[in-house]
Amino acid sequence: MYRHVVFCIGVLAVGGVQAGEAEKFFSERVKDFGTVPFGQTQVHHFKITNTTNHVVSITGHRVSCGCVSTSLQANVLRPGESTFLTATMDTRRFIGAKEVIVYVTFANPYEEVTLSVRANRNDNFSKSAEFLHLGQVRKGTEATGSLQVTMRNDPSFEIRDAHSGTDFVKPAAKLLRRDHGEVVYEVSANLKPGL
Repeated sequence: MYRHVVFCIGVLAVGGVQAGEAEKFFSERVKDFGTVPFGQTQVHHFKITNTTNHVVSITGHRVSCGCVSTSLQANVLRPGESTFLTATMDTRRFIGAKEVIVYVTFANPYEEVTLSVRANRNDNFSKSAEFLHLGQVRKGTEATGSLQVTMRNDPSFEIRDAHSGTDFVKPAAKLLRRDHGEVVYEVSANLKPGL
């Protein structure tokens, strides 16, 4: 009786893409929303750019916690193309500080890249709105919007400054009251004419 021993040698061809290349596709791999109030949905878009000379396939994305969901605009990227992986964090589904890992799987190169989404839900912190709404504005006119920020059980809380990414929007923060362990600020934005 003869026994045959077969040795299999596998060779993985990845079309010239080196190991560790997929990590370089991301412009950032961590999003920290900081302190957030209960009930709001936090959204971030992770940009993915194919920096190789080969077609790249994204075969999947999953999360370590159901408090974050993900969606992807495109699964196949030609050289130089970009897409966005959107991570949506539901602050109603966790308490305190939370870090969620997002796993993004690639077929070429065959790699899994991890992203981190973090937030600290503080139930003492609240906002009257999720966004500053300026409403519908006619061309060349001014507009103003505001919201209130409240912090409870921290009498030393303060907003020191407010910044805008454009010269056409002037933000401001004004203390409305500080009493009985509650601090309330009004955060406003004024749209200058000429935009």
